[in-house]
Amino acid sequence: MQDLEQRFTRLVERVLEEGVVPFLGASFSYGAWFPNGEQSQHDRMSMQLNAYLSTALKGCRAAPSPDAGSEQWPPECAAHCSPESRSFCTIRRSNPKSLALLAELVGLAHGTRTVCDVLKIADYAELRPQDSHRYLAYLAYLAREGLIREVITTNYDCCIEWAFDESRRPASAMPMGSPGDDNSVKAQRSALGRDLEAF
Repeated sequence: MQDLEQRFTRLVERVLEEGVVPFLGASFSYGAWFPNGEQSQHDRMSMQLNAYLSTALKGCRAAPSPDAGSEQWPPECAAHCSPESRSFCTIRRSNPKSLALLAELVGLAHGTRTVCDVLKIADYAELRPQDSHRYLAYLAYLAREGLIREVITTNYDCCIEWAFDESRRPASAMPMGSPGDDNSVKAQRSALGRDLEAF
């Protein structure tokens, strides 16, 4: 427990020193909601791609050994793979739960547009931010874009952007004293520490 507290304290100190660049992956938006009330689910996306891949390339996973004659291979495999590349066939060994691999396989076989269509990627622009996204925006807003100056993400949703847009509110909403008042800075840091603990 003490080790966790030390890590947390160090993180808070680094944030207050403007020394943190968040690097966010897919799990940061896991469980976010679409405007229609549907929840974003990584598992659902994997199932959609796996179903598409199974239909589009049915038989590939059950293909014979790589050294079998071409006539024994399913037409889908014969169309997409040369005899030399069959021993490296990733479709036969693919994990149906690996979203990244499934997206790559569908993209290679049918193009990136198909991946985007099957997963309805365009809809993710409307995915609503969660508290985690809003809290990140809050950190940036606290010091007028000071505490967090940069965010790196691999996500294709717009949750971070939505949260930053929502955080644009009048400066009077921020707990501040008079400019240059050292006590107001201390109060902000104290409030930030309490907020981080609650988070």
